[in-house]
Amino acid sequence: MLRGFATSALVGFVRRKAGVSAIGTIPAALLTSGASLILTKGRRPVGLAVAALGGFLLWREIEREREEARPEPALPPPASGDASAATAPR
Repeated sequence: MLRGFATSALVGFVRRKAGVSAIGTIPAALLTSGASLILTKGRRPVGLAVAALGGFLLWREIEREREEARPEPALPPPASGDASAATAPR
């Protein structure tokens, strides 16, 4: 009973730290399953691999959202040999 409580507490801790509610279901399932398997004797290497895969997928998802949120530059920078840059109104 104590082991089950410790497992669920660790899984809850991992969910809160990873922000599982804001991520997709696959990374969430992999992270929480990996945390649970890490606590199971004889399944620690499998748990580490599953948690690492979930972390990798979460990282890719966060990077994708960051790229989408990045604003586009208004104007491209002027070329170095472009004379219009020196005479542009300020």
